[in-house]
Amino acid sequence: MGELLYKEEAYAIVGACMKVHASLGSGFLESVYGEALSIEFEKRNIPFEKEKKLDLYYNGNKMNKYFTACHPEERRISKNEVVRKIDRSFT
Repeated sequence: MGELLYKEEAYAIVGACMKVHASLGSGFLESVYGEALSIEFEKRNIPFEKEKKLDLYYNGNKMNKYFTACHPEERRISKNEVVRKIDRSFT
């Protein structure tokens, strides 16, 4: 597996996500986790955008109503880097 491009940022973001999950557990709507993650990102000085609209496609058709609850600054980290770190933490 390759080295993370933004290792420190990746660990900070994954750490914030794990903290939110450890505190709230499972079963809430995405909006609850998004708000908690916003609080945790602010506490850790991690730049992010709230409710960023994403271009999402299904079978070639653009879907117009998808927003992320909390989106780290784009230069920080890719979703694949977070998934790789989370996968490793559960093995």
